Amino acid sequence: MIEVLIAGLILSSLVGSAALVINQAVHVLEQLDAATAMARALPTLQIRIQSELEKQHHSGNGKFGPYISYDWRASVARRGQFQSLALDEHTGKRQKQGFEITLNRIHLKLKYHRDKREKLREYDFQELSWRQR
Repeated sequence: MIEVLIAGLILSSLVGSAALVINQAVHVLEQLDAATAMARALPTLQIRIQSELEKQHHSGNGKFGPYISYDWRASVARRGQFQSLALDEHTGKRQKQGFEITLNRIHLKLKYHRDKREKLREYDFQELSWRQR
């Protein structure tokens, strides 16, 4: 009888340990899935932000796929004005053209949310934008 109780105790502790290991493995896989999804989204979002800066927008938000939402803000790090000579295609004459070049600091927040789990990552980078004056 005691042997059966000891065997039952050993078996239940093994089952409990196995359940804990499986639970930890699932948690690690979910964390890895979130990290890779956000890493895949980053280059595309940088292109979207660059496009918005060209339209003179300095903030925005949206969704990327079913599990990622994002929010970004831009602030001017440095701004300069330049002039160059350009050849007019129609007249063949040189014309002065002015450009305003802006170095923007971007703060991007990515939030991964799936099955009541959330992961937040924040990125800071710089983006150059320009417009003709």
